[in-house]
Amino acid sequence: MYRQGLLSEYYIKSESNIWNTFFVDTMHRNEIYFTKIDTINFILEGNLYFEGIDGKGNRKIISEGEFRQHYRF
Repeated sequence: MYRQGLLSEYYIKSESNIWNTFFVDTMHRNEIYFTKIDTINFILEGNLYFEGIDGKGNRKIISEGEFRQHYRF
């Protein structure tokens, strides 16, 4: 069983429409690239690569992730 500690967590919706929690594995490659920062409409866009582990030790790799998110200060 994986021990949670102080690692960031993220959620992935499975094909059966269930949300699963994974914790970022800081011992492996994790990257976030900001491709666009819109300071007028407060939108961030980018790509990401994460390796994560769930509470049972199962590994999940997000290799071609994309995001477009509103932000605020």
